Amino acid sequence: MNGVHDLGGMHGMGAVAAEANEPVFHHDWERRAFALTVAAGFLRRWNIDMSRHSREVMPPAEYLAATYYERWIWGLRHLLVACGLVTPAELRSGRATGAATGEEATFLEAEAGVADAVAAIAAAEAQIQGARNFVTEAEVALGHAEITAPLEGVVTERLVEVGDLALPGRPLLVLLDPKALRLEAEVREGLVARVRTGASLEVEIPAAGASVAGTVAEIIPSADPRSRTFRVRIDLPVAAGVYPGMFGRLRLPVGEREIVRVPLPAVVRVGQLQTVVLKEGDRWVRRYVTTGRALPDGTVEILSGLEGGEEIGIREEGS
Repeated sequence: MNGVHDLGGMHGMGAVAAEANEPVFHHDWERRAFALTVAAGFLRRWNIDMSRHSREVMPPAEYLAATYYERWIWGLRHLLVACGLVTPAELRSGRATGAATGEEATFLEAEAGVADAVAAIAAAEAQIQGARNFVTEAEVALGHAEITAPLEGVVTERLVEVGDLALPGRPLLVLLDPKALRLEAEVREGLVARVRTGASLEVEIPAAGASVAGTVAEIIPSADPRSRTFRVRIDLPVAAGVYPGMFGRLRLPVGEREIVRVPLPAVVRVGQLQTVVLKEGDRWVRRYVTTGRALPDGTVEILSGLEGGEEIGIREEGS
């Protein structure tokens, strides 16, 4: 095959010149020519091979001189006449010469069918967009039904039941963050000046047998007019056996004093008496003492009986 109608043209015709940024249609009539050719195809009087042949029988000189959609129109005129749908006279005048024939009625029906199909496509696209909007609304509603916790913790209390209406500002759940426990203490107005934000203070939790170093997080700058106290909030580290609602005691340093203390095993109790063994010269002697409070480091305060600096003996286990 080596005709002008073939892809690539004849030998010696040169390369096909590509148009930069070529539009789909150069003129509005080309758009109508395309639509008319597609609509006429719904008459089902020819197939794609017949459609191609209708353009291949175009005289070569006319084919080479014509534009792309001019060849389409030439082939469509050839098919319409060959199939008896129109006459050459009607093509020349651009008007039908008599009442519509069966073929013309079929053509009009096909054209109406194309219009209906285009309308149906537009309606389907509108329905698709409506469905997408519905899905978006459903996703938004689903997001409202999902509760996202602001922290990683444990649910300690549920304040609503299934079927209850959730309203803005209404609490739903109570969460416990074990890593964010806090002690709230009421400090007398005479002592609040000794407390500073960021300071480390000792906190005792008797029920848990724990003594931890808390950090002052906040001092409410307003006193209770009835108790004359300030509320102080202390952040606590993680401690075993410590839970929300437990009682805690905040220890505030109000002064400093020197004390004498000895390891707790050094004190021997015999009835109501307390003694320690200390070295005097080359011998060991027993001395009566009075003890005070036990300290967190495993020692006990000595109120009387020792002056400090003495060498104390500790009894070994089992002796």
